[in-house]
Amino acid sequence: MSPSAPEPGPEPGSEPDRGRRPRPGREPGGGSGAQPAAGSDGPSGSGESGAGPGPLPGAVRWAALVAAAEGGALLGLGAFYVAKTTVDRPDSYGRALFGASFALAGGALLMLLARGLVRQRGWARTPVVVLQLLALPVGYSLAFQAGLPGYGGPILVLAVAALYLLFTPEGRAAFWREPPGSAGR
Repeated sequence: MSPSAPEPGPEPGSEPDRGRRPRPGREPGGGSGAQPAAGSDGPSGSGESGAGPGPLPGAVRWAALVAAAEGGALLGLGAFYVAKTTVDRPDSYGRALFGASFALAGGALLMLLARGLVRQRGWARTPVVVLQLLALPVGYSLAFQAGLPGYGGPILVLAVAALYLLFTPEGRAAFWREPPGSAGR
């Protein structure tokens, strides 16, 4: 296998692609495919091929705001760790930079997930729920076991709020998708 093998181009005599790609869930030429493209959240076969996910419920908007606030806090914390590492002399630069990169990556992930919540993407809800469930013991141990309620309290409040908002009836309904072909099951 050659590492620089060229990708196959259009066949001779066919019209060039001109760099346009079909939107997810649609086939070129308005095709009649019943399956949406992988990763698309739109319903299939219901006559709503161009319809968006609908209006954003208030609970989902607030849950996205909570996730974005947590992400912003982690990004700020990661930036602070990087600055502190460059100015001070930590015991281990590797550990200090690992902690900073972990906070920056977590913040970026939460910001991406908040964007997915606002766009009502099905892939965004479950990771947000998992991260909020992981934040509960962190907040609890900071607030009660370590005696730092100023740090643990906000983590607990935000995690519980996000979980509540995502599990309200309107929060669940915003991400409910009927699987294709499930009518006969």
